[in-house]
This record gives sequence, structure tokens and C-alpha cells, in this order.
Amino acid sequence: MSYLLGLACASSPLIVAVGNGSKVISSQEIVSNKPSAYLQDTVKSVLKAAEIELNELNAIAVSCGPGSFTGVRLGLSYAQGLAVGLGCSLVALPTLSYMAHGYRDELEVGHYLTVVMDARMGQYYWQTFESTDKGLEALTPPQVSDFSGIKLPLVNNDKVSHIVGDGSLAYLTVEKDFPKDVNLKLHQELTAKQVYDFAYCCYSNGGGCSPLNIKPEYVRNRVVQA
Repeated sequence: MSYLLGLACASSPLIVAVGNGSKVISSQEIVSNKPSAYLQDTVKSVLKAAEIELNELNAIAVSCGPGSFTGVRLGLSYAQGLAVGLGCSLVALPTLSYMAHGYRDELEVGHYLTVVMDARMGQYYWQTFESTDKGLEALTPPQVSDFSGIKLPLVNNDKVSHIVGDGSLAYLTVEKDFPKDVNLKLHQELTAKQVYDFAYCCYSNGGGCSPLNIKPEYVRNRVVQA
């Protein structure tokens, strides 16, 4: 058996999932304005339901940001502590990448996906990807800006610009002002299975490394405690 624990702590909901290979065995999603406060208890609950002991874990995957400063910091610190104590590898999960990965099967080749995440203080984290025959390719690095600074790719004819993440709701009030060649498609938040799928994909492709080599990706210097 090869057990992988996936932790998404950068935003609400807190997602904890454990699986064997590509199959999720047990998971929980906790909606809270302070999701990291429930992390340890949720991990214990998920492992108990799966009848898996901590020392049976082969690897841990954890969100490394951007997102809630407290969620990223505490989630990564917790995962690093576990991985060091267990002697297992740690896999970094960039927040905007695993949000995008959850919708890869809904995109046709050539379509664009922009993840927009509420960063508070009137700002948004965002990143744009393109669907290719080899999977999603990042067209921009993770960025932070106010709403007007988000750069959506222009599309033509049969191409579609998809937008996901909690920040996508802001587009409901401005959609009428978009150019005609931009087609918006709003999506819901991710599920535990989608996050675990990305964690397993990263792990199976050699994404694990020494726990202390992973650093948080805050994207901006100005942070909000959450």
C-alpha cells in the first residue's frame, strides 16, 4: 500500500483527503473563515475513518500558496513537521495550479482557464492557463492585483475563456462590459477528490522532496491574517 495525505489549507474550505494510489479512501471539507484552526483534528478524523495510522503515510502533499497567510503558513509548517517526523517526502501544491487542475477535463484544447482567488483588501490572486494536448500549461506566473489588473486572454471563434475560483463571482457585475470575443464560464469551488487527484498527479510525477526544501509562495508582501 502507498498512502498519500493531501492538505489544502490556503483558503476555505479546508480540504483533507487520504488515498491509496489514485483512489481517495477518506476525505473531509470544512467551511470556516479560519480553516487552518481545524487542520489537526480533521487530519485525525480522516485517517481514523480510513483506518490508516500516521506512520503508514508514504507522502504528504500540502498547499504552498498563495492564499490565506495564516492558512498557508500553518498548513505548511504542520505538514513539514509531520513529514520530518515520519521520514516521508513532502509535495508542494501551488494553490492556483490545483484549482486549475480540477477543471482540466472540462476544457477543450486551445481553451483558456483563469483562476481568480479573492486575496482581500480589494485584491485578487490570479493565473492563466491554456489547455493543450499535454495538459494545462501556465501562461502567466501567479500574480496579485486589483480587479482591473486581471488580464484575461482574448479569444476568437470557438475558443472559450473559463474563470474559476471565488474571485470569479466579481465578474457577474461586469460581464456586460467585456469584449464580444471573451466568453465567460463560471465554475464552483473544488472538491476533495479534485485536490487529491492533483496531489497524486504531482507525487506520481516525482514531485516529492525533502520537507524543509519547500517554501511558501505568498506572492505579495502585504498580508491579511485569516
